[in-house]
Amino acid sequence: MITFLVTLFAGITSLVIASCISILGIAYYIWQSLEFYWLFKICSYNNAWMAWIPILRYYALSEVTGDGMGQTRLYLINTDISTDVFRFWPILTLVVSRINGVGGILELLLTILCLGTSFTTVYSKFENRSPDEVKVLGYLSGWIPLIGVIKLTQYKHRQMFY
Repeated sequence: MITFLVTLFAGITSLVIASCISILGIAYYIWQSLEFYWLFKICSYNNAWMAWIPILRYYALSEVTGDGMGQTRLYLINTDISTDVFRFWPILTLVVSRINGVGGILELLLTILCLGTSFTTVYSKFENRSPDEVKVLGYLSGWIPLIGVIKLTQYKHRQMFY
């Protein structure tokens, strides 16, 4: 009988914890999607709905943060690449993640490089600062996207930057 009660208690506890984590995950997804949707609208991006689909969200972010000359500056390695190439980094992360042994590390590094570049560009434009001044926070946001979402939330009351 005691074994049954312990098992029942463990099962209920696990269900409650899993439910709380699921609710937090859904809330974060909605919050992140709303912030990116707002950003795309501010930037007059025609496909702001892409904010609701994770891989398309980063594709759209890549397009929004490219310059008018069709180039994207990778601030971490001080290199310019074509925005046409840069916008496919979310798909490239899926490909490199399948490499046995090092795929997860390569995916993380590529995400930090590309998402950090996008956040650095957004921060520098919103705060009217040079990318070098916000680069550390931009790449930290690439590593921990929650930081980027919090920063986007802070920008809601600012003027449009495009």
